[in-house]
Amino acid sequence: MITAFLAFAAVAASAETVVYKAGPARVSLVELYSSEGCSSCPPADAWVASLRGAPGLWTAFVPVSFHVDYWDYLGWKDPLGAAENTARQRKVAARWGDGGVYTPGVVLDGEEWKRWGETVPAGGEAGLLEARVKAGRARAVYRQAPGETPAIMVVARLALGLSTAVTRGENEGRTLRHEFVVRGLARAPLVKAGDAWTAEAAVPAGREPRGEAAALAVWIEDAQGRPLQAAGGPL
Repeated sequence: MITAFLAFAAVAASAETVVYKAGPARVSLVELYSSEGCSSCPPADAWVASLRGAPGLWTAFVPVSFHVDYWDYLGWKDPLGAAENTARQRKVAARWGDGGVYTPGVVLDGEEWKRWGETVPAGGEAGLLEARVKAGRARAVYRQAPGETPAIMVVARLALGLSTAVTRGENEGRTLRHEFVVRGLARAPLVKAGDAWTAEAAVPAGREPRGEAAALAVWIEDAQGRPLQAAGGPL
């Protein structure tokens, strides 16, 4: 039986160490797939941005925003977009039996979520996750819940407080604001160690334009890429 555990903590264990914790309740992973070249995306970007001040941030949910590149041909090349984000979205969509992708697209704990804009629903039971970041490396220890098969640790560096003045394309003339934008992603396989699983990876290098604030998201996926538990906070 999983014992009581602090749902979340991001504290400086020393001047060089930051600790993120989650469990035994699930901290949900909310993924937004967006593009500055898409006229339908600003409302979803604004909703995700509003989560920065919402109750439950980091304790009940962890938001991450992936900017894709497949709308760049419309006249505006999204400076935050990346081909690897498009590939990730296609891989996620393939799990539903539909390889089609669209923006804005929101994924909640690995499942398509069309009712975004509402309060993020509470998660059920999940494993216990502790991630420690020190000297540019992240190390996770995960104690799985019954029925889980953890496989991968994912570490995402997030940029906060971004804005872009769009001069072409469908959003021409608008200043778009973004939060929790994925600016680097690292993955590492989990290895069984006693009653837990462990993994370690380098924290992705910072790419925050103009020195904006950064945060970190760490989550555990099963072999199919479904998130099992997430944690995060300021970096």
